[in-house]
Amino acid sequence: MTYKSVVMYLEEMRERGFDEEFEGIVTNPKKKHSNRSAFLDEMKTFESCDRTAL
Repeated sequence: MTYKSVVMYLEEMRERGFDEEFEGIVTNPKKKHSNRSAFLDEMKTFESCDRTAL
């Protein structure tokens, strides 16, 4: 599984209403995955999203 496919999966989770699970994964990825710069690059997709609308 590529990092890009992980991000696509996360987007699908958010769209299907798994808000709590989604937030648990994307809220603090820098601490948990600090040694995976490619993953962090893909996760930037969520930095600009409005989570209050979720």
